[in-house]
Amino acid sequence: MVPLGALIYGLLRARRSFEMFARGQAFSSEAIRGLRSFALAVAASSLLKPVVGAALGLLLGATSPGHVRSLVVNFGSDTLLALLFAAMVAVIAWVLLEAADIAAENRQFV
Repeated sequence: MVPLGALIYGLLRARRSFEMFARGQAFSSEAIRGLRSFALAVAASSLLKPVVGAALGLLLGATSPGHVRSLVVNFGSDTLLALLFAAMVAVIAWVLLEAADIAAENRQFV
């Protein structure tokens, strides 16, 4: 449930960020931080998924009647796609941060 918890946290942060986008506050620091937090949460969730699966495999192997221990690490295409998605959202947050800095600089000139 740990990867799911990280993903739920990220989705709540994305919800807050999208609410701010809907209000026209796309360049606010809170909206950008929310988007960046969403990207980090998705990346953390996708990286925790193989680790938790390996720990569960060790736990189940240790409690088996034959005392057979096995380590199973599953790193599939879904994990890679989630990491790619998180990287793209992080890049979008970085571009929004740069745009917010430019907008703040332009407001000072006027």
